[in-house]
Amino acid sequence: MTPAECAALVLETWHAFWRGEVEAGLRNFAPDATWLVPGSMPASGLKRGREEIGRFRHGNLDIFAELTREVVAVHAAEDCVTLEVQARGTLRDGRPYENSGCVVWELEDGKIRTVREYVDTHKAMAIAAPAVASRQASGITAASLIAEAKRRAGLDDFGSDYFREGLEQFVRSLDRELRLKPGGVLAVRERALTYLTNRLQIEDWYRRHPEIDEQQIVAPVFGLGLPRTGSTLLQCLIQQDATTRSLRTWESEQPCPPPEATVGRDDPRIAAAAANWNALTIAAPEILSMLPLEGPEDPTECQDLLGLSFRSSAFVAAMMFGYLDWLSSCDMEPAYAYHKRALKLLQWRCPPRRWRLKSPVHMLNMEALAAVYPDARFVITHRDVARSIPSNAALVVAIGKLFVEELDPGRVGVGSATLWERGMARLAAFRAQSDMRFYDVDFDDLQTDPIGTIRRLYDWLGDPVSPDYVQAMEAWLLEHRKGKHGENRVAPQAYGLDAAVLRSRLAPFVTKETRPMGDTQ
Repeated sequence: MTPAECAALVLETWHAFWRGEVEAGLRNFAPDATWLVPGSMPASGLKRGREEIGRFRHGNLDIFAELTREVVAVHAAEDCVTLEVQARGTLRDGRPYENSGCVVWELEDGKIRTVREYVDTHKAMAIAAPAVASRQASGITAASLIAEAKRRAGLDDFGSDYFREGLEQFVRSLDRELRLKPGGVLAVRERALTYLTNRLQIEDWYRRHPEIDEQQIVAPVFGLGLPRTGSTLLQCLIQQDATTRSLRTWESEQPCPPPEATVGRDDPRIAAAAANWNALTIAAPEILSMLPLEGPEDPTECQDLLGLSFRSSAFVAAMMFGYLDWLSSCDMEPAYAYHKRALKLLQWRCPPRRWRLKSPVHMLNMEALAAVYPDARFVITHRDVARSIPSNAALVVAIGKLFVEELDPGRVGVGSATLWERGMARLAAFRAQSDMRFYDVDFDDLQTDPIGTIRRLYDWLGDPVSPDYVQAMEAWLLEHRKGKHGENRVAPQAYGLDAAVLRSRLAPFVTKETRPMGDTQ
């Protein structure tokens, strides 16, 4: 198609949607087309296929009394059209709304293949969030979330009902423990809906392809240890080994459709995850100095997979210590069984299948984890607790302040210390039963000799370190040099903590293989 023909088709589709003629507009889409809206607004996310795009375009805009979106410029090239759009309207509460953005359309064989819709999400949330929150604050209930997830996905089979108890506990704790900002209400609701819709889609893939369940998860390696002990650096280095598989951020956030080995960087989920990460680091730039991450292909923790059962300590749950107390005492084995179910789906069409995973939260659930993965081995990262626990509190606060009103850093610090002391105690008790399955990595060794640390770990695993792997690690380390985004230094007292007390409390859980946890060299 010529650029003029592409532009005409896109404008015809755009105007059909805004006239309410959704079915007419959908005829111009490929059957497997996608529509991406980055961010954490109610409309955000990846819509896949004509049916889901249709539901999205039919979706309500009932916070608006009126809304128009005028196309102010059209930029057309071969098989790609960009519309510059100006939105104006009035909210139901009488406040004016105005925003701008662009919509990028990519075409193939005369049909629309992908749409990426970008707006100033910070402005949109600032203007619209109070109106939405006032309508939804009392509407974050398990029943309303489940109904909305079914509507969005067009599916109704969640599999086991095990997740419902976690969802109910999460919603109750949310009401009791946190006062969310308007944008926080939206973000929490969208995170919960993402877990629910992901679960619906996973079950649908298993229904249509029962052979997925025949996949085997063999001898995974799980990274353990306190948060902020170098586990992210270690995982990033392990990811450079082309013979192993890490859980990538984009597939953790949206596992369906299951990835394929032949799919490149044009998967729209990668763009969605990148937009979410960029929005977070713009709002809280200090995060960049805390984590050696750059984007959606980087490895992530197992939190989203546990979130499918609403047994995750991520996001605002990290500040809900009543919920975390419940999470520390509930039966976690079904959650890990579903974690395994998700891994089977992810590896089904996308080798390699030698999983290298990590999350500090696994320390709280060692018996359940080992029951589901009886051949797993474990790598523990160690760092002075007087630095790791306050650093974790700082990270939780940096993210939490974006969503929570009047966040108390002292409460976060003390609550975090209690939680992770419990985790270290459980890890030590489990390790005493089967020490041969564990390997220790010291934070300082990892920082000063990262490739040597990997070589020693691989010797223990019985795996080779190839020249290509070494070259990949060297390239990654050069790109992610320490201090690239500044240094992050945290004073324990800023989070209600005392360094000597932390070292004393955690001293019983120091293993003979590691230097004392109080060594700050």
